[in-house]
Amino acid sequence: MNKVIAIGALGGSGTRAVAQILMEAGVYMGSEFSQQKDNVLFTRMFRNPEWFKKASAKDIDFRIQVFDKIMSGKTLGITEVNELNIAIKTNPTYPTSHKARRQFIFDHYTKTRKSNSTWGFKEPNSHMYLPHLDGYFKEFKYVHVLRHGLDMAFARNLKQLHNWGPHFGIDASEKLSSKKTARLQLDYWIAATNATVEAGKKMGDRFLLVKHQDIYTNPKDFVQTLFHFLGLPVSDDVKKTLAKIPKVPETKGRYKEHDLSIFKPSQIEAVKEFGFEI
Repeated sequence: MNKVIAIGALGGSGTRAVAQILMEAGVYMGSEFSQQKDNVLFTRMFRNPEWFKKASAKDIDFRIQVFDKIMSGKTLGITEVNELNIAIKTNPTYPTSHKARRQFIFDHYTKTRKSNSTWGFKEPNSHMYLPHLDGYFKEFKYVHVLRHGLDMAFARNLKQLHNWGPHFGIDASEKLSSKKTARLQLDYWIAATNATVEAGKKMGDRFLLVKHQDIYTNPKDFVQTLFHFLGLPVSDDVKKTLAKIPKVPETKGRYKEHDLSIFKPSQIEAVKEFGFEI
C-alpha cells in the first residue's frame, strides 16, 4: 500500500523548502519540477479550474488514479494514457504544444519505472483537491504551509486568486487597482485557508498546519515535527543538515510597508484568528 505525502499552500507561501527537505531525505517527489519545486505532473493534470468546476467526483478520482500510477511507478493502461493526454491538452493554465505533449507522455509515463511505495509531491494547488486526495489514498498525509495573510495580500503571485477565486465567490477578472487586488487576495487567503482547515479537521492527525514563519525561525523544531508527523525514520545527523535548508524570505513582513486601513476590520480579525500578530 502506497504512503503518500502532499504539500500545499497558497502560491508563494514557502513550500519549496519543505519539498527540498523531503527530497534530500530521500522521498521520491516526482521527475519534473518547476523552479519552485512544484510537481509539474500535478500542475498539468489538476491546475485547471474549468475542468474542476465541471468534473464529477468519479472524474477526479480517475485522474488521481492516473497520477497515482505514474508516481508509484506503474504502467498506464490505454484509457489512463488517454486521460493523461486530455488533461495536458485541455489545461489552459499550463499550455503545452502538441509535439511536446506527445513527447512528455512517451518519455515519462507509458513505461515501467522504479516502484515507489512511499512518495510525495509539492504543489500549492493541491489544497483544492484535499478531500478527494484524502478519500482516494488509503495512507495519506497532508502538510499545509500557511504564510501571514497580510504578506500574502501584497504578494505578486495572483495565480490562485484568478484560478480558484471564483470557486469561493471571489471575482478578480476585471482590471483592478493595487488596493482592490490586495483586498481580494486577502479574501481568497481567508476563504481558502478556512476550507483547507475544515477539510483537515476531518483528517485528524494526518493533517499538519504549519506557519511559514515557524519553518525558518525554528528550523530544527520544524524538521523534527515534520518527520515525526510523517512517521519517516531519519537520523539526527541528517535532520541537522536538513534544518539548514529553510531561509528567511526577503519579503518577510512586507505588509508593514503598506497602508492596512484599506482592509475591513473583519479581514484583519480573520488574520489574527489564525494566530498571526499584526
